[in-house]
Amino acid sequence: MRIPFPIYVINMSKDVERWISVQKQAIDLELNLHQVVAIESKDVGIEDLEFVTSGVRAVWKSHMKCMSLFLDSNFSHAIIAEDDFRIDSPEQLISTLQCQDILDYDVVQLGWIVPGLDNRLRSEYSNWEHIIFRFIYNILVWFRPKSRILERLRVKNSGHTPKG
Repeated sequence: MRIPFPIYVINMSKDVERWISVQKQAIDLELNLHQVVAIESKDVGIEDLEFVTSGVRAVWKSHMKCMSLFLDSNFSHAIIAEDDFRIDSPEQLISTLQCQDILDYDVVQLGWIVPGLDNRLRSEYSNWEHIIFRFIYNILVWFRPKSRILERLRVKNSGHTPKG
């Protein structure tokens, strides 16, 4: 079943393999793909970098480029995707996109980010670090409430930060 609206896929022109991968996934599902050449970080002006890196700003500008293309089209809905997506369950995707209720929303996120090993390790390290400093804080509060170590920023923050 063909999806009645376009899928704008952000793709850096040098990433030919990614575009081919996206096209292979789309063939069986008859997806209406539109390649959108990504804004590269080297093309982001210094005036745009007040709060974020050039890479983050480039991705954001690429998404805005897709949104402009969509708004200039005659379609009522669209999907904006990056070229590294993978459709694990085509049946679920098609049934979700055909569901009438989905058309009531302005923005729907389909899927999620699966972080790489480096991000998982960094997150795990951060979680353990927090547990250790929270433990130190709780022990000191119990046994040495006037300890100067309680005033150390990492210990103090861990003791006052909720779990999770």
